[in-house]
Amino acid sequence: MKGLYFIISIFMIGGTLCLTGCFKDRTSKKEGYAFLFVPRTCDDLLLIPAKREKRMEPGGTSSLNTYTIGATAVPAASFQLYIFTGDYTTIDYIIKRFNDDLNKADIEFVSGIRAALNIKSDLAPHKPAIEQQLESDYRRYYSSGSSFKNNDYLSDITTTVPRFNLMSWQYRVTGISDFSITANQTLFNKPAGTNLSEAFIISSFYPTQIVSYTNDQLVWGYNDTKKIESISQWLSLKPYAPPMIALKMATIPADLPDETDFTITITTTDGKIIKETTHVKFAK
Repeated sequence: MKGLYFIISIFMIGGTLCLTGCFKDRTSKKEGYAFLFVPRTCDDLLLIPAKREKRMEPGGTSSLNTYTIGATAVPAASFQLYIFTGDYTTIDYIIKRFNDDLNKADIEFVSGIRAALNIKSDLAPHKPAIEQQLESDYRRYYSSGSSFKNNDYLSDITTTVPRFNLMSWQYRVTGISDFSITANQTLFNKPAGTNLSEAFIISSFYPTQIVSYTNDQLVWGYNDTKKIESISQWLSLKPYAPPMIALKMATIPADLPDETDFTITITTTDGKIIKETTHVKFAK
């Protein structure tokens, strides 16, 4: 595990420095930080079943962290399904680089994946109007002190290297017209293959921002107090794909199996259908 943390640290610094050299003209410097925007298409998915747990840190403080479950069983109440989006090259790179660790239990993976999303330079064309809104939204949130109050300043950024005053910021330029999650067994009293979107809620977005593909306008972000938890509500906003979205079950079903396959299917606005499946074991 120590090796993984070392790799993650190298990725964070290396990816940020690479982006600085390649996209220096894309940075915007205010309040001491420069934003390095990372636009990508959504052509592929990476699914990671995980658990959210509170653990005691050295010194007696507690923190809520995310860990892979690997082949182990996970209590349904703490189960989360993390969905990462990106282009083929980037997702393939992450799978190959992190494959051994993603199949283990108790690896804290989220920051490492986020940092790795910055390594490849196969970026989509920048959208300056969107970037201006994303930056303005977070800077207002940061200036209000909410990022520190909510303890999500560092954890919610792809790569933050305070020494260099750099923050890389992911966004996608592919619109999502439909989204479904299905199981290969009966679940929530619904036959295998039924769309279970109403039985799941969105536990988090990364970043905490939604841009509409209809007009390239930010429709929800860090400064909004109302949560977006319903998948149907999210789709009604005509969203671009999020770099990451996490789901959890709204309730624990009585017919929860010992294990099942979950399949995520995304339909893009250009008619592409993207599917990915993962296997999950549940502890009872």
